[in-house]
Amino acid sequence: MKLIDTNVLSYVYNKTNNYELSIDNEYISSVVASEFLLMQKKDYYIPNIGNIAKNPYLSKFTKVEHLPNKHSTDSILFDFNQLHDSFCHYSNFAISDLINNQNIILYDKIMEFQDKTDRKELKKKIRFIIDNNIKCEPILDEDIKEGYLILEKFIDKYSTKGNFRNTWNDILILSKSINKGLLLITEDKLLNKIAMEFYNAIVTKNNDFVNLTFNTIEEPIRKINKESKGYINKSWEYKIRNQF
Repeated sequence: MKLIDTNVLSYVYNKTNNYELSIDNEYISSVVASEFLLMQKKDYYIPNIGNIAKNPYLSKFTKVEHLPNKHSTDSILFDFNQLHDSFCHYSNFAISDLINNQNIILYDKIMEFQDKTDRKELKKKIRFIIDNNIKCEPILDEDIKEGYLILEKFIDKYSTKGNFRNTWNDILILSKSINKGLLLITEDKLLNKIAMEFYNAIVTKNNDFVNLTFNTIEEPIRKINKESKGYINKSWEYKIRNQF
Protein backbone atom coordinates (compact mmCIF):
# COMPACT_ATOMS: atom_id res chain seq x y z
CA MET A 1 0.00 0.00 0.00
CA LYS A 2 1.19 3.48 -0.87
CA LEU A 3 0.56 7.04 0.28
CA ILE A 4 0.54 9.56 -2.57
CA ASP A 5 1.62 13.16 -2.03
CA THR A 6 -0.10 16.15 -3.63
CA ASN A 7 2.35 16.78 -6.47
CA VAL A 8 2.34 13.15 -7.54
CA LEU A 9 -1.47 13.02 -7.47
CA SER A 10 -1.60 16.20 -9.57
CA TYR A 11 0.94 14.87 -12.07
CA VAL A 12 -1.06 11.70 -12.60
CA TYR A 13 -4.31 13.67 -12.85
CA ASN A 14 -2.85 16.09 -15.39
CA LYS A 15 -0.81 13.38 -17.12
CA THR A 16 2.22 15.64 -16.84
CA ASN A 17 5.05 14.48 -19.13
CA ASN A 18 2.76 11.61 -20.09
CA TYR A 19 3.66 10.08 -16.75
CA GLU A 20 1.63 7.02 -15.83
CA LEU A 21 1.45 5.61 -12.33
CA SER A 22 -1.10 3.17 -11.02
CA ILE A 23 -2.78 4.79 -8.04
CA ASP A 24 -5.81 2.53 -7.93
CA ASN A 25 -6.74 1.58 -4.34
CA GLU A 26 -3.89 3.64 -2.89
CA TYR A 27 -4.05 6.24 -0.12
CA ILE A 28 -3.88 9.99 0.34
CA SER A 29 -4.04 12.02 3.55
CA SER A 30 -6.72 14.60 4.25
CA VAL A 31 -3.99 17.24 3.77
CA VAL A 32 -3.42 16.02 0.21
CA ALA A 33 -7.17 15.90 -0.44
CA SER A 34 -7.55 19.48 0.79
CA GLU A 35 -4.67 20.73 -1.38
CA PHE A 36 -5.70 18.77 -4.48
CA LEU A 37 -9.34 19.89 -4.19
CA LEU A 38 -8.28 23.51 -3.54
CA MET A 39 -10.33 23.69 -0.36
CA GLN A 40 -8.25 26.42 1.27
CA LYS A 41 -7.69 28.39 -1.93
CA LYS A 42 -11.38 28.36 -2.90
CA ASP A 43 -12.47 28.73 0.72
CA TYR A 44 -15.07 25.98 1.08
CA TYR A 45 -15.80 23.32 3.69
CA ILE A 46 -17.22 19.81 3.78
CA PRO A 47 -20.06 19.63 6.33
CA ASN A 48 -19.54 17.14 9.11
CA ILE A 49 -22.50 14.92 8.24
CA GLY A 50 -21.32 12.17 10.58
CA ASN A 51 -21.76 14.47 13.57
CA ILE A 52 -25.35 15.58 12.94
CA ALA A 53 -26.83 13.39 15.66
CA LYS A 54 -24.43 14.94 18.19
CA ASN A 55 -24.74 18.53 16.99
CA PRO A 56 -28.20 19.80 15.98
CA TYR A 57 -26.62 22.92 14.48
CA LEU A 58 -25.29 20.75 11.65
CA SER A 59 -28.70 19.35 10.67
CA LYS A 60 -29.38 22.31 8.39
CA PHE A 61 -26.54 21.15 6.15
CA THR A 62 -27.95 17.72 5.31
CA LYS A 63 -29.59 19.19 2.23
CA VAL A 64 -26.80 21.75 1.69
CA GLU A 65 -29.28 24.52 0.92
CA HIS A 66 -26.59 27.17 1.35
CA LEU A 67 -22.81 27.25 1.43
CA PRO A 68 -21.51 25.38 4.52
CA ASN A 69 -19.28 27.52 6.73
CA LYS A 70 -16.40 26.59 9.01
CA HIS A 71 -18.75 25.90 11.92
CA SER A 72 -20.37 23.07 9.94
CA THR A 73 -17.23 20.96 9.84
CA ASP A 74 -14.40 19.58 11.97
CA SER A 75 -11.05 21.30 12.31
CA ILE A 76 -7.57 21.08 13.79
CA LEU A 77 -6.10 24.31 15.15
CA PHE A 78 -2.29 24.31 15.02
CA ASP A 79 -0.56 26.74 17.35
CA PHE A 80 3.21 27.23 16.80
CA ASN A 81 3.59 30.04 19.33
CA GLN A 82 6.25 32.50 18.11
CA LEU A 83 7.46 30.33 15.24
CA HIS A 84 4.43 31.13 13.08
CA ASP A 85 0.85 32.33 13.30
CA SER A 86 -1.69 29.66 14.17
CA PHE A 87 -3.98 28.26 11.47
CA CYS A 88 -6.64 25.57 10.98
CA HIS A 89 -6.85 22.46 8.86
CA TYR A 90 -10.58 22.23 8.15
CA SER A 91 -12.70 19.20 7.19
CA ASN A 92 -10.00 16.73 8.20
CA PHE A 93 -12.48 13.97 9.06
CA ALA A 94 -15.27 15.25 6.83
CA ILE A 95 -13.32 15.10 3.56
CA SER A 96 -11.93 11.68 4.53
CA ASP A 97 -15.44 10.43 5.22
CA LEU A 98 -16.76 11.86 1.94
CA ILE A 99 -14.00 10.22 -0.13
CA ASN A 100 -14.09 6.87 1.66
CA ASN A 101 -17.87 6.68 1.29
CA GLN A 102 -17.66 7.99 -2.28
CA ASN A 103 -20.27 10.61 -1.48
CA ILE A 104 -20.21 12.45 -4.80
CA ILE A 105 -23.75 13.71 -4.29
CA LEU A 106 -22.73 15.73 -1.23
CA TYR A 107 -19.66 17.14 -2.99
CA ASP A 108 -21.68 18.12 -6.05
CA LYS A 109 -24.17 19.98 -3.84
CA ILE A 110 -21.35 21.96 -2.25
CA MET A 111 -19.98 22.73 -5.70
CA GLU A 112 -23.25 24.45 -6.61
CA PHE A 113 -21.93 27.42 -4.65
CA GLN A 114 -18.67 27.66 -6.63
CA ASP A 115 -18.36 29.56 -9.90
CA LYS A 116 -18.92 27.58 -13.07
CA THR A 117 -15.25 27.17 -14.05
CA ASP A 118 -14.14 26.03 -10.59
CA ARG A 119 -17.18 23.79 -10.23
CA LYS A 120 -16.41 21.90 -13.43
CA GLU A 121 -12.74 21.34 -12.56
CA LEU A 122 -13.33 20.35 -8.93
CA LYS A 123 -16.13 17.93 -9.81
CA LYS A 124 -13.74 16.35 -12.30
CA LYS A 125 -11.08 16.06 -9.60
CA ILE A 126 -13.31 14.38 -7.02
CA ARG A 127 -14.40 11.87 -9.66
CA PHE A 128 -10.76 11.17 -10.45
CA ILE A 129 -10.23 10.27 -6.78
CA ILE A 130 -13.39 8.17 -6.57
CA ASP A 131 -12.86 6.40 -9.91
CA ASN A 132 -9.41 5.32 -8.76
CA ASN A 133 -10.84 3.97 -5.48
CA ILE A 134 -8.42 6.12 -3.51
CA LYS A 135 -8.81 6.05 0.27
CA CYS A 136 -8.32 9.10 2.45
CA GLU A 137 -6.65 9.02 5.88
CA PRO A 138 -7.49 11.80 8.36
CA ILE A 139 -4.71 13.38 10.40
CA LEU A 140 -4.77 11.92 13.93
CA ASP A 141 -3.22 12.92 17.26
CA GLU A 142 -0.26 10.60 16.70
CA ASP A 143 0.46 12.23 13.32
CA ILE A 144 0.47 15.72 14.81
CA LYS A 145 2.75 14.70 17.68
CA GLU A 146 5.13 13.00 15.27
CA GLY A 147 4.91 16.08 13.07
CA TYR A 148 5.94 18.37 15.91
CA LEU A 149 8.96 16.14 16.57
CA ILE A 150 9.94 16.36 12.90
CA LEU A 151 9.40 20.12 12.82
CA GLU A 152 11.58 20.65 15.86
CA LYS A 153 14.48 18.77 14.25
CA PHE A 154 13.77 20.34 10.88
CA ILE A 155 14.11 23.97 11.96
CA ASP A 156 17.45 23.17 13.62
CA LYS A 157 18.96 22.42 10.19
CA TYR A 158 16.75 23.83 7.44
CA SER A 159 14.68 26.85 6.53
CA THR A 160 10.96 26.45 6.01
CA LYS A 161 9.48 27.09 2.58
CA GLY A 162 8.30 30.59 1.71
CA ASN A 163 4.85 29.46 2.76
CA PHE A 164 5.24 27.89 6.21
CA ARG A 165 1.99 26.02 5.82
CA ASN A 166 3.38 24.13 2.81
CA THR A 167 6.27 22.92 4.97
CA TRP A 168 3.90 21.84 7.73
CA ASN A 169 1.63 20.04 5.26
CA ASP A 170 4.65 18.13 3.90
CA ILE A 171 5.61 17.15 7.44
CA LEU A 172 2.08 15.91 8.21
CA ILE A 173 2.11 13.80 5.03
CA LEU A 174 5.45 12.32 6.10
CA SER A 175 4.27 11.60 9.66
CA LYS A 176 1.10 9.93 8.36
CA SER A 177 3.18 7.69 6.11
CA ILE A 178 5.44 6.72 9.03
CA ASN A 179 2.61 6.00 11.46
CA LYS A 180 0.57 4.00 8.94
CA GLY A 181 3.62 2.12 7.67
CA LEU A 182 2.79 3.16 4.11
CA LEU A 183 5.32 3.62 1.33
CA LEU A 184 5.32 7.32 0.38
CA ILE A 185 5.57 8.38 -3.27
CA THR A 186 6.85 11.95 -3.58
CA GLU A 187 9.01 14.29 -5.64
CA ASP A 188 9.87 16.62 -2.76
CA LYS A 189 13.66 16.61 -2.38
CA LEU A 190 13.64 18.16 1.08
CA LEU A 191 11.08 15.62 2.26
CA ASN A 192 13.37 12.87 0.96
CA LYS A 193 16.30 14.32 2.87
CA ILE A 194 14.33 14.54 6.12
CA ALA A 195 13.10 10.96 5.75
CA MET A 196 16.63 9.65 5.23
CA GLU A 197 18.28 11.72 7.96
CA PHE A 198 15.67 11.35 10.68
CA TYR A 199 14.12 7.97 9.90
CA ASN A 200 16.65 5.93 7.93
CA ALA A 201 14.11 5.74 5.12
CA ILE A 202 14.98 3.58 2.13
CA VAL A 203 14.81 5.68 -1.04
CA THR A 204 14.23 4.09 -4.45
CA LYS A 205 13.78 5.82 -7.79
CA ASN A 206 10.32 5.68 -9.37
CA ASN A 207 10.62 7.43 -12.75
CA ASP A 208 10.33 11.15 -11.96
CA PHE A 209 9.47 10.43 -8.32
CA VAL A 210 10.93 8.49 -5.42
CA ASN A 211 9.53 5.86 -3.09
CA LEU A 212 10.21 6.32 0.62
CA THR A 213 9.97 3.13 2.66
CA PHE A 214 10.03 3.23 6.46
CA ASN A 215 10.66 0.58 9.06
CA THR A 216 7.58 -0.17 11.10
CA ILE A 217 6.91 2.16 13.99
CA GLU A 218 7.70 -0.57 16.53
CA GLU A 219 11.33 -0.87 15.43
CA PRO A 220 13.46 1.49 17.55
CA ILE A 221 15.71 2.83 14.78
CA ARG A 222 14.14 6.24 14.31
CA LYS A 223 16.88 8.78 14.91
CA ILE A 224 14.50 11.60 15.63
CA ASN A 225 12.94 9.93 18.67
CA LYS A 226 16.29 8.70 19.96
CA GLU A 227 17.83 12.14 19.83
CA SER A 228 14.83 14.06 21.09
CA LYS A 229 13.88 11.44 23.69
CA GLY A 230 10.26 12.10 22.88
CA TYR A 231 10.49 15.81 23.66
CA ILE A 232 8.04 18.07 21.93
CA ASN A 233 8.21 21.85 22.12
CA LYS A 234 5.80 22.56 24.97
CA SER A 235 4.69 25.87 23.47
CA TRP A 236 3.31 24.16 20.36
CA GLU A 237 -0.26 23.02 20.81
CA TYR A 238 -3.18 21.76 18.78
CA LYS A 239 -6.90 21.37 19.27
CA ILE A 240 -9.23 19.02 17.39
CA ARG A 241 -12.82 20.23 17.11
CA ASN A 242 -16.00 18.35 16.06
CA GLN A 243 -14.18 15.06 15.62
CA PHE A 244 -16.41 12.27 14.25
